[in-house]
Amino acid sequence: MTIHKSQGQSYTCVAVFIGDSLKRSLLYVALSRATKLSGLFLYGSLSIESARVQRLSKEQRQKELQLFEQNDPVRIEMNRLRSDANMKNNYSFLDFGFEANRTSDLTIMFQNIQSFNSNKENVKYDFGYKQADIIFLSECHNRKNFRQNEAKLLFDNYHLVYYSSGS
Repeated sequence: MTIHKSQGQSYTCVAVFIGDSLKRSLLYVALSRATKLSGLFLYGSLSIESARVQRLSKEQRQKELQLFEQNDPVRIEMNRLRSDANMKNNYSFLDFGFEANRTSDLTIMFQNIQSFNSNKENVKYDFGYKQADIIFLSECHNRKNFRQNEAKLLFDNYHLVYYSSGS
């Protein structure tokens, strides 16, 4: 099977021919098809390094690597995104240091959580939940005999007002 045909699939065993004409983008696709490293096999070359690179000394290789990293379009774009393309957070209550800048605004958090039991650790440690004044959780799917115990998770900072009826 070709690399192109394998794109979007996962395989337990993948053999990749490492040849001179293999582009980095195709190499990424080929290597990322394997579900485990133990199922990835490289063949077709004695080394992944080209013959030109093999002839270089350790110092020359290091210099080549630094030059490559400076001119690599992927690294250049990643650095640009980190420095110039920061997104503005429209949800200021999620910003760290919120308590110091807090106004008299009331912050309410609502989430259809589907299962409080399996998500309680996420709720406990999530910064957004910690900063909310009021938390509404719907469809928690808790049994009556566990509700009070599970709700104690939030009692350090919150008071349980209402649990809807259910089994």
